[in-house]
Amino acid sequence: MLFLAVNYHYIHEENKYPFPGIYPTPIERLTNQLEQIGQYFDFINQEDLVEAIEGRKKLPERSCLITFDDGLKSQYENALPILKKKKIPAVFFVNSLPYKEKKACLVHKIHFLRANLSPQDFLERIDYNLKLYSGKMLKDLYPQSKDASRQYRYDTPEIAKLKFILNYLIPPKYREKIINKIFYQFVKSETDFCQMFYMSEKELIELSKLSFLGIHSATHQSLSQLSEKELRNDLTENLETIRKIAGGKGIKGISYPYGGLNDIPPQIYRICQS
Repeated sequence: MLFLAVNYHYIHEENKYPFPGIYPTPIERLTNQLEQIGQYFDFINQEDLVEAIEGRKKLPERSCLITFDDGLKSQYENALPILKKKKIPAVFFVNSLPYKEKKACLVHKIHFLRANLSPQDFLERIDYNLKLYSGKMLKDLYPQSKDASRQYRYDTPEIAKLKFILNYLIPPKYREKIINKIFYQFVKSETDFCQMFYMSEKELIELSKLSFLGIHSATHQSLSQLSEKELRNDLTENLETIRKIAGGKGIKGISYPYGGLNDIPPQIYRICQS
């Protein structure tokens, strides 16, 4: 048996922002990709997969699960109508921070800034604020470029360096302060940004009724950077918040943020089981 999972994020036109900090899938390309996948695979839903894992169901010989991360508004507006029209099931894995606290996840602030600033401009702003908060500069933190290239093998060296610095090298106690200071130069109301950027609660309810809903951690942090207690609290908060909004009957799975081997701690399986 062959099982394929295909994951998407932003679904909109490619020239929406001045810089390529966000790599979207345009509607036409998504449609074509789904049609081509459908020629070789049978689409399954998350219930099919769970039942197969538990030994209660046999999947088609060539099975494919379509997934979307982050609960983005563009997914609901642009991808869901295509899925409905073609009768293709999917799972949308959602973070809870935007709903519980009306705050955007830090990673999405970074995406937004990367889409509105050149890599060099962004790095200069980070460097300035890092020195302001910590007294250090980026040259004090950044290792050989090969470390970034291994983690972000699909990016140019310049982009890989920026992403590696943002996600792994800036000390956590400074990272949010630095990003927020730059972010608020572009966005005046974080609540309004969340309403524009993420699905509404009503839209989550619709996905739940379709059994298209999953969780993606509360805050979209790299899970391996959390203690076991922090990790358990994060996933519990994610699940309870989304269940409170949309009901919990259809929530059967989690997509791990970032998804690299370095981001998935060994205790995650045991915690998710519980």
